[in-house]
Amino acid sequence: MKEWENKISLNSSHINNILKLRNKVYAHTDPKIDDLKNIEISFKDIKQLIELTEEIIKKISLEIFSMDFLTISSLERKGFKIIKILAKAKTEQIESYINKIYSGEYKLNS
Repeated sequence: MKEWENKISLNSSHINNILKLRNKVYAHTDPKIDDLKNIEISFKDIKQLIELTEEIIKKISLEIFSMDFLTISSLERKGFKIIKILAKAKTEQIESYINKIYSGEYKLNS
């Protein structure tokens, strides 16, 4: 627990920046762009926070629920491209429906 507190403390500025961005962009319909320019966070910083979050969730899942927690990003790192596979399957499904409609095989209800 102390180790996580230290890691969270070390990343507190990044966490606060993300919270500020969330509050300014998602919580308001009129974000002031100038306010956002002063907030700096890189993809590397975000990746570190995601990995820390995964570490905490995995440990809690294992210790409390006696189950391993498998994350999408851990699958992606192992070469299992689940998001790309699902997106491709959905695209193929939509294309199939469109082709059936254009060919007359499937008729839309009028």
